Amino acid sequence: MFKLPARLFFAFFSNIIALGVAVYFVKGFIIAPNFSVDPRPFLTVAAIFAFLQVLVRPIVKLFLGPLIIITFGLAIIAINMGMLWLLDFLSLHITIQGLTSLFLATIVIGAVNVGIAFVAKRVYK
Repeated sequence: MFKLPARLFFAFFSNIIALGVAVYFVKGFIIAPNFSVDPRPFLTVAAIFAFLQVLVRPIVKLFLGPLIIITFGLAIIAINMGMLWLLDFLSLHITIQGLTSLFLATIVIGAVNVGIAFVAKRVYK
């Protein structure tokens, strides 16, 4: 009953960290250029991305399951890139300049989210 709100809450806060790391390290990945003055656009982007990750991404993975198996999981990178591109499409506060920035931001965000999930499982075990 409380699993969905907890997943959304966790995804929101882990995405705040992951998107911040991606903005810092990936050139061409920009979220609300002045978010140090007004953090609301950045938090809005994190909330939209959490929604996409928790509700939309599992449906896409379900339909593309055979492709994920055939490619030994590499199709998940393409799915994650699609989710990030969809975020760029849905939000006016994010700008991704080119396919290289999209790919690198996907890798960075994925790595940070995996690291946060690993630490959270260790701490709350």
